[in-house]
Amino acid sequence: MGSSSPIFAKPIKRVAASVTDLAVVTCCGWFLINLVTREWYPFKVLAWGLPVAYWVYESWCLWYWKGSSLGRQLFDIQVVSSHGDNDLSWWQTTLRPAARVVLYFAFVQYFKPSATRQLDLVILPLLIEVGLLYTAASLTIADILSRTRVVNAAPPHPHSAAARRLYGGRGLPPGGHP
Repeated sequence: MGSSSPIFAKPIKRVAASVTDLAVVTCCGWFLINLVTREWYPFKVLAWGLPVAYWVYESWCLWYWKGSSLGRQLFDIQVVSSHGDNDLSWWQTTLRPAARVVLYFAFVQYFKPSATRQLDLVILPLLIEVGLLYTAASLTIADILSRTRVVNAAPPHPHSAAARRLYGGRGLPPGGHP
């Protein structure tokens, strides 16, 4: 099955969802780190704290929301397993974000920037991953290592629990439109 199939999420949707999730992690992570350190911009703590916060956020979202996150929900996409059934295994929910974090820390070790410049290297894994989205396979390093794919999310079934939550406990009206 080719990656141009409408089942697979378009790169622009994946990038938009990732940027949304990164914004959530950065704002919340920075706030929590500031509370703990009582400093406005603790370079050394942010350089490792924000990537760890990203790993925890993504792992938790992938597990709890079964392949989704705030950004993915906003853009109606979902991460699924590329082998077996579509449900993600615990190792996939952990490995997928860890691949990006490890890549970031590898760049930090390789380039050895000062503490004030370490977070600048976050752009390198991001650019690599975005570049890979625009290849024929449209798979990122995280997708390959964790054996996952990102697909367009199916709309909720008219009588599902999700539809009842969305439409005030009654599900979708006859005809399937709110």
